[in-house]
Amino acid sequence: MDKKQSRGLFNFWLPLMGLLYGLYHVLVRPRFLRWGALAAEINRPMNGDPLIPRPNLEATRAIDINATPETVWAWLMQMGRERTGFYGIDRIDNWGIPSATYLRRDLPALTVGTTLDNGLKVFDINSHDLHLLMGVFDRPHELGGNIDLTYLYSLERTANGSTRLIVRMRGYTDGTGAWFYNRFFEVMDYVMGQTQLKGIKARAEAYQPPIPMPIPFDQYDRPIQSWN
Repeated sequence: MDKKQSRGLFNFWLPLMGLLYGLYHVLVRPRFLRWGALAAEINRPMNGDPLIPRPNLEATRAIDINATPETVWAWLMQMGRERTGFYGIDRIDNWGIPSATYLRRDLPALTVGTTLDNGLKVFDINSHDLHLLMGVFDRPHELGGNIDLTYLYSLERTANGSTRLIVRMRGYTDGTGAWFYNRFFEVMDYVMGQTQLKGIKARAEAYQPPIPMPIPFDQYDRPIQSWN
């Protein structure tokens, strides 16, 4: 191939690649970074944001779950612990072991400082406001730099008592290959993230807590004792 042919191929492929990336950036990338989230959820500050004040990676995703926040919280509290799984793509993030479809009773209470199976450390647990913050700093990445990364899982009770689950990812990547690493990470994080949200939703909605038997009362509104 002579120089003229090489130049012709270069002049063809370079604009084409630029066009394809432009279409991805405008039409596809926003969906990846904002899957399920409302504009107000995307734009508002959230707990954990100050840990990475100038991110070059950020995504906010959300999902509605027809279960109480307390039920969803129980699934978050066991996530990523002793191969329980992350409710996503188990071949990638749980060594091929299927994520649990039941609530485990053998795990101790989750505490700040716990390192999860994916290497992220628990930074904050708020059982009142129902948010879980995890992350890692200065983790080496495949293109020769380091990444700082946080994930916030926030539960909000809706008007009908169900749950709005919002996940905020923020990261900062350095190194000469940071831009390329971030573009790849965004795609993988979208694939893993939306699969995980759907997995949490399916488990929480399928979980049915025991319904206590009603206590019978007599004609004087006194509870009837059972001696069986």
